[in-house]
Formats: sequence, C-alpha cells, structure tokens
Amino acid sequence: MTGVLPGRFRLRLPNRRASRSAAAVAGACLMFVGLVLIACTAGDYGVAWDDYVQSRYGELVLDYFLSGGHDRACNEFLDLKFYAPTFEIVAAAAARILPEQAIEVRHVLCGLVALLAVPPLVGFGRLLGRPWLGVIASVMLFLCPVFYGHALINSKDVPFAVGFTWSMYALAAMFAKDEFKWREALGAGLAV
Repeated sequence: MTGVLPGRFRLRLPNRRASRSAAAVAGACLMFVGLVLIACTAGDYGVAWDDYVQSRYGELVLDYFLSGGHDRACNEFLDLKFYAPTFEIVAAAAARILPEQAIEVRHVLCGLVALLAVPPLVGFGRLLGRPWLGVIASVMLFLCPVFYGHALINSKDVPFAVGFTWSMYALAAMFAKDEFKWREALGAGLAV
C-alpha cells in the first residue's frame, strides 16, 4: 500500500483555480444562507434547560478574568470547571452589553459558531479533489435536525464539534503538503 487513502481518494492540494471555483462560492453562499436562518430562528428557540447554568458559569469565568484571577467562584460552580469556558466568556461579555436579550444573544452566538463548520468541510472537499463534496457535506450537516436543533442552544457540543472539524482539516491540509512548515504546524496545533 502506497498511501493513506486508496487510489482516487488521495488527499490533494487545492490549486488556485479550485479555491476560486463555484464550489467555494457555493460555500460562501451557504454561510450567508446560514446567517439568514440563524437570524430568523434564534428568537424562536426559547430557553434551553441549561441556558441559566451555562450563562452563570460564563459570568463567573468572566469575573475571574476581570478580577485578575482573584475571584475564583467559577471553580466551585457545579462541575463546570471541567468544561472549556471559551464560548461562555464571549456570551457573558455580549450579555453584559445587551442584558435584555441575553438568551437570544447566546443563541445567535452559538449559531455563528456552528456556521464555522462550513469552511473546513469545503476545504476537505478540495483536498480530496472533489470540491462539491464539501459543499454537499455542509448542506447535509445543516439539514440534520439534531445538528441544527442544537446549533443555536448547545454551547458545549457545537463548539467542540466545530473545533474538531477545524483540527481534522488543519491536520489533513498539513499532511497533504508532505512538508511541515511552522505556519501550518502552528495552525494545526491551535486548531487541535
């Protein structure tokens, strides 16, 4: 066996034409349509069962950083210290700007994070030499009721899924080049 993937499914570097192809434009259009759908549906989600708990955790972690590490109440709040608080910090900061719409802001932000799954999926299609494959994968992902149903309210699993998608794409793109430069290695490391 001479490769990781058999025959015609070998990873290929995208050429300049492929990155400007109709599939890339379709991926950008998907992101725009996703923005419109998020804007139209975010207000209809209501309050998720863990919105209060996650919001409170975000406020506590934000207070930790704003206090210079002195306010450690976030470490005693349930068992959430074992969860990555990145999304929760951003949502808590946005909620302080728009306190009357705190829940809707959380849902919109979570939806925007879910949209970030489109570029690496389109990139995978280009790496496989099938640019439309990534576009179709993106459409299928957002048509999946479980993914879109959680896309606006699940602030733990959706960011994790998007981060996983980016990390796999970054690693695949790096290995497709057979040459590890600092920039690619750093990008893959940050994604992972």
